[in-house]
Amino acid sequence: MTDGKPLRIALLGCGWHAGEYHAAPLAHYLSEHPDEVELVAACDLDPGKAAQVAKRFGFAAAYTNMDEMLCETGPDAVVCVMPIEHIVDMAAKLLQRGIPCTIEKPLGTSAEQAHALAEIARKTKTPHMVSVNRRYWPHLVKALEWIGDRPVRFIRATMLRHNRTEPQFISGTAIHLLDTMVHIAGEISAHEAHLVSGDEMTAKWFNISLEFSDGIIAQCNILPTCGRCEETYELFGQGYAVRVSMDATTMDGEEVFSLHCWEGARLVLHDRIADPCRPYLGFGSYGEVCALVKSLCDRTPLRPTVEDVLPATDLCFELAERFA
Repeated sequence: MTDGKPLRIALLGCGWHAGEYHAAPLAHYLSEHPDEVELVAACDLDPGKAAQVAKRFGFAAAYTNMDEMLCETGPDAVVCVMPIEHIVDMAAKLLQRGIPCTIEKPLGTSAEQAHALAEIARKTKTPHMVSVNRRYWPHLVKALEWIGDRPVRFIRATMLRHNRTEPQFISGTAIHLLDTMVHIAGEISAHEAHLVSGDEMTAKWFNISLEFSDGIIAQCNILPTCGRCEETYELFGQGYAVRVSMDATTMDGEEVFSLHCWEGARLVLHDRIADPCRPYLGFGSYGEVCALVKSLCDRTPLRPTVEDVLPATDLCFELAERFA
């Protein structure tokens, strides 16, 4: 796509999340591969935010108008990080213009919006990927490589958070957990969900059972106001077990990412990442950037697409509606 020239990347949206989990890994990639990418522009309706992100992370220019930015900089790819209510509209414009893009999750405010975006993606065939970065979590990637072709029979996944009372938590954040389940286990064939209830509860807690087409069973717990911040995926098969975890409620407050692999009742593989200045290295955001650049430069398909993320998206919106 770039004919040997650096890939020109722009950032659309300069809020906190865009800075820490998109601009920061882009800047890190540039520092490691200075001849492969150019950060041509950062764009936000707030000129202060655009200017701050451009200066902090090394984007060449700051804009407040998307059309102007696209016209003047001609990016090869755009990382689109919008507020939830604007995600579909802005992503659709990029797809319709044929501009390869990374689209921040969730895919809109409803299943209808998500499917409308999927239809646009199908019609335009514009290369794109959805930012569900757990798929690129380095410890999860390593765990799946270690498991190899051995069957996974049971998965236990837990998302714990503190004081996350926003109504859209299930579709806006827990989508990560459910999409990771699909990524690992494939097609969902059946599901059952229950709420953990109590008069003192300030948010909905979910206990979700999943069955997959190839026979894998999974148990998912989503507890957004339990007073702890942790995310864990445990995979079990005959004679082995794997645990991939992020814990952000450590004594010193840093996010600790860890991998444990057991075989024959012995711990045979252990890895740990604790880098408070660069949390994007542990959670998959940097891997996502690497995948974007490599796929566009090699002209290979970007993943995951809107279509790939629809199953988890549909389940999230179904649960939100059922337990409204």
